[in-house]
This record gives sequence, C-alpha cells and structure tokens, in this order.
Amino acid sequence: MEAYIMIAAVTWVMFLSILLFRRGFGRRAHSEIQPEEEAKPAGELPEGWREIQPVPLLPIPPTEAPPTAAEPVSAWNAALEQARNAFRQGDDKLAIATLFDTAVASLSAAAHVRLAVHMTHSEKSWAIQAALPGVKVALRELTNAYELVNYGDRSLTQEQRDAALNAFDSLHGQFFSTRKE
Repeated sequence: MEAYIMIAAVTWVMFLSILLFRRGFGRRAHSEIQPEEEAKPAGELPEGWREIQPVPLLPIPPTEAPPTAAEPVSAWNAALEQARNAFRQGDDKLAIATLFDTAVASLSAAAHVRLAVHMTHSEKSWAIQAALPGVKVALRELTNAYELVNYGDRSLTQEQRDAALNAFDSLHGQFFSTRKE
C-alpha cells in the first residue's frame, strides 16, 4: 500500500513540474536569479544584437500585355483536345479532371468566386452554381462524372463520356456569356 502512495506522489510531482515548466514558471524563476546586465543608453543595442534594416523592394515589371479574348478560347479548346485524347487512350481520370478543372477555374474567375484550396470538388461546384445559376445542370453532370471516376474507381461508358463533353461545351458557352456581361 505504501508503494502505491509513493508512486502516486512521485507521479503528481512530475505532473506539476511539467505543467509549471510548460507555463513558463521555471524559465521566469531562472531569469530572475541571473544578475541584471548593466544599463545601456537608450540608443545602443546589447552585444550580439543587430538592427533590422529595411530591405528595399524591387519594382515589379509591368505585364507584357493584357490577356486577349483569344486566350480563354485557346485554354478551353486545349483542355477539350487533351480530354478527347485521354478518352481515346482510356484515361478517364485525366480527361474528366482536365474538363472539370478548366471549367471550374474559368467559371470561378468569371463569376469572381473565391475557391479555397481545401474545398472538395462538390463544394467548388456548389459555390459556382450559387453565383451562376445557369450552369447548374451542366456543372452537376461534370461533377458527377468526376466523382464517379475518381471516387468510384470505375470507367465511364461512352454515353457518360459524351455527356461530360456536352456539359463542358455548355459550360464553355456559359463562360463566354458571363465574360461579356
């Protein structure tokens, strides 16, 4: 019985020591014991300290030219071509990811929707649908295809591939109608 009491007492002492040290009581007591340094004039720093000097920022070079209307078209067309090639090679994951990522990035930029990095694909889709109600059906179709391929570990049927491509085309048209507004 006495051994159990002794073990409990030692455990409590260790627990309290750790708790007090973590809260800084041991460090404060240690610093109070050390002799204080000689008082320095207000303008001087102790030895070993350096003044922080501001670093001048380099000027940002101007951008070459504002993006033209042809650039988004080429991005959509390149994504569509890459997706079609991936479908031909049987890589549904790459094809759907290309279509989904291009559509989400372009539509969120056009609608000024901020998408956080931690958002799931469904959450990204919902955020864009809230800002652009006209893309609801097409974006839902593309999101469903994305989830089926990536989380269902299944390949798409030819009908599902065609539906994803049609949804992408529909979103492409919505993207350009949004940019003109």
